[in-house]
Amino acid sequence: MVPQNRGPIPSGFGGHSRLLPLQIAARVLAACRNRCKQFVMHCAIQIATIKRRPAVPILKAPPKQSKNESLQLRVSAEFKFKLQRYAEFLDAIPSYVVIEALNRIFDKDRDFKTWLGKQPRSDNEMQTENNFIMETTRKS
Repeated sequence: MVPQNRGPIPSGFGGHSRLLPLQIAARVLAACRNRCKQFVMHCAIQIATIKRRPAVPILKAPPKQSKNESLQLRVSAEFKFKLQRYAEFLDAIPSYVVIEALNRIFDKDRDFKTWLGKQPRSDNEMQTENNFIMETTRKS
């Protein structure tokens, strides 16, 4: 299609048709749209990065503990190394990690809870529970 002559060409167009500025404008608009898309993608990536949760350990940091009994265990060197590293990660002592891990197991294992409920209580368990109740009452 040949552009029709619609009158004199204004000065500053150098004798070019009126379509040339429209072509340039279309290129500029396309470039602006592309930059807008890039900017939006950049912002979306930044927001997604900010929204990520920081690393949080599964176990909580230890509270001050009351009097405990001792228990001696034999473990592999690899287990001991991992236990010490995990305790270091929590800024805790290894016994805290073992206690919290076992408490989670005791809370989650339904079969164990059922089995434990059917077992008769020994005199030692009753005495320990009474001591705990008395200690809790004193602190209140």
